[in-house]
Amino acid sequence: DYDDDGEEVVGGADDGGDGDDGQDSHRAMPSNGSARRHALPVWVDVTVTVLAATSILYTDPGNPRRCLDALHRLRDEVTATTEEAAATETTTSCSRSKSEEEEQTTTNRSRNSRNSSSSKPIRYLNRIDVAIANVHVRRKEWRLALAKLDDVMSNIDGGVELEIERRAAAAAAAAAAAEASTASTRIEDEDKICEWLRAALTSAARIEIRSRQGWIFLQSGAVPEAEKVFVLAERDRAAVENALAYAEEYAVTNPNNALANGLVETGLIRQAPARCLANDGLRLLAVQEYEQAMHRFTDAMKRLQRDHTPTMSAAPPYRDEEEMASTIGFGSDGSGGPGPSLIAPCLNNLALCALYTCNMHHAVAMMESLVREGPTMFLTERLAFNLCTLYELGSDGPTSERKKRVLQLISKRFFLHDMNECFRIS
Repeated sequence: DYDDDGEEVVGGADDGGDGDDGQDSHRAMPSNGSARRHALPVWVDVTVTVLAATSILYTDPGNPRRCLDALHRLRDEVTATTEEAAATETTTSCSRSKSEEEEQTTTNRSRNSRNSSSSKPIRYLNRIDVAIANVHVRRKEWRLALAKLDDVMSNIDGGVELEIERRAAAAAAAAAAAEASTASTRIEDEDKICEWLRAALTSAARIEIRSRQGWIFLQSGAVPEAEKVFVLAERDRAAVENALAYAEEYAVTNPNNALANGLVETGLIRQAPARCLANDGLRLLAVQEYEQAMHRFTDAMKRLQRDHTPTMSAAPPYRDEEEMASTIGFGSDGSGGPGPSLIAPCLNNLALCALYTCNMHHAVAMMESLVREGPTMFLTERLAFNLCTLYELGSDGPTSERKKRVLQLISKRFFLHDMNECFRIS
């Protein structure tokens, strides 16, 4: 089986997510837009409501339809609210003088020409659609999950425009406090950097969507279809790498440019080439080409470890994952919000390849090295369960029990209290 990160799992279950209880989460979901506005304070972010709706899948597992109903109601509300705001804006614009309308039309003409559709992009729409797709995946409703990801793909251009507007506003605010020379340089190069950013975000998001669709095909046993989808994802890799190269070269001579730095430091963009390598590794793993799969996962790991630095956790505002998920649909690391790095799934799959090629001790060493490097980031349920399984296969009873308890103590030391069932301790 493969989880949401495209990681093969020997066994075990995912965590139960956050939330209070299913009833409270259900009450947070509206039957229409006005109901939610009266039920929840205005400062309650839509992302919180999405998490509350998703938690119903875990707090009320016997009735998964409630989770989907809540997400679809929230989707309808977000769409209706955006359309209502657009209608209000249209009515207001009609009352302006002719000269003001002409000035506004000239200002917005270049921006509107970049949008792939005539409709206004809707904030949070992709975030909700990704959550709906994840629910369908957990319920093994493959066709519905693929269709919902196609919806995300069709709306990705609008989401990218929203993200660029958000980053440009943050960069403008930062430039307002900078020296005049720095500000003039930013204005002169802003269009060029925005084009790089647009190409990188669009291609990286497409790679993420195609990757998820490929994982769904692998879960359903459709390996040839997964190969075709992974090929489509690979086609966008060059655009990401080119945009990264341009931005990195520009940042050398303009180290204070917020837009260029934001492009270079965005995890969704930086890990897109490694995502393509991991996809190829999963394809080879599915057809039992373990040696070649190990090489792909190794290449992906080298690229990820080269880009991964401890300072990346101190993210500036434009790299806030929840903000990015609200526009594009995916967080900075490719998840629908904050989530684990791609390093852990790659190393976990690499270890499984080593196991299948009778290199069990090498597999254990690799997984233990990842735990030593960063327990809070890499000691996930899947890695812990697989590592404990390898302990049982490669050691006698007392030795295996001792190693599993050491791993359990590490999780407690770093306050990972929700992983007790993953250590296979009798």
